[in-house]
Amino acid sequence: MGLVTFGAPRVPCAKMRGAEWGDQMAWLVVLKHFVLDRPVKLIAVDLLPSGPKERTIRDILARFRAGMLLTGRARRRRADRALTGERLQLFMRMVMNNPTKFLDELQQGLVDLEGVHVSTSVLCETLKKVGLTRRKIYTLSANYCEWKRILFWRKYNALYSVEQMVFTDESGVSKHDTMRQFQRYWRGARSPNRYVYVGGKRHTMIPVMSIHGVLDWTVLRARRNSDPRGTNTGQFKRFMRRCILPHLQPYPMPHSVVVMDRASIHFRPDVIELTERRGARVFPTAPYCPWDNPTEYLHSWVKSWLKRNERLVDQIGPQLAMDRAFRSVPPLYALNAIRHCGY
Repeated sequence: MGLVTFGAPRVPCAKMRGAEWGDQMAWLVVLKHFVLDRPVKLIAVDLLPSGPKERTIRDILARFRAGMLLTGRARRRRADRALTGERLQLFMRMVMNNPTKFLDELQQGLVDLEGVHVSTSVLCETLKKVGLTRRKIYTLSANYCEWKRILFWRKYNALYSVEQMVFTDESGVSKHDTMRQFQRYWRGARSPNRYVYVGGKRHTMIPVMSIHGVLDWTVLRARRNSDPRGTNTGQFKRFMRRCILPHLQPYPMPHSVVVMDRASIHFRPDVIELTERRGARVFPTAPYCPWDNPTEYLHSWVKSWLKRNERLVDQIGPQLAMDRAFRSVPPLYALNAIRHCGY
């Protein structure tokens, strides 16, 4: 039997003033007007150049006040599928005032304020139509300092260029990082598949990258007498001599500035001396700012590759698999990661 494919579901839209506007644009107009208290003229300016005009915005708001569908034929919305009118405005204000609430907490809030019970599925569908979704809250270290990060970027803009930068950092890889964490299964049923996790020795991957790609890398296996926290000073010095120093040139030539985080093994006097003998410089990132080092994104890409090829990892081992993963990095990935970090 051949593979049967289905086309994407057609999104209902309304043809207003010669243009078609979908549900997402219509609900964005409602959100700006009723929650953010934006007048019609300012909404039209916000949505320039490809957004609806003022007359279309007034038509969308009139449909919303009448409890009708915002797009498509002008018929009333079913009360059991979405909130309408003042209750919808109240619900949207509850979400914007406390966006971390769970659906059951929002449900109880509507009961307390309006005395109406709305199912969580209706609330979920309403959030989807409005255009709100869940986003992960980024956590910062208590020692993070925004001013030190500003000083880092000021120094970079004043003294260095992206052609001079060479980035490196280490990341640990365990068996857990090579296993897929999710699968598709029937709704409401627990997955019958189980992973048998056997604790093994961790590996450490240390790549070197610049705008020209991944220059070199090494994969270290944790030894019995090594530092339990990860890479020790001796291992990092050997990595410097073998993988970083051959690519360095005297400052201010290309590949003359080594960017690393502020780990203690990176800034020992003998490690810095190895770099300065080549005429290059060491440029530390701001404390607790991993997103300023593009090797963090390279680590994530390699771990994702290991999960996609978990059978190969079991066959040849994680050390050879990581070596193959680095060889499979797309040619422009390093350049795009460095640009994403702002260099």
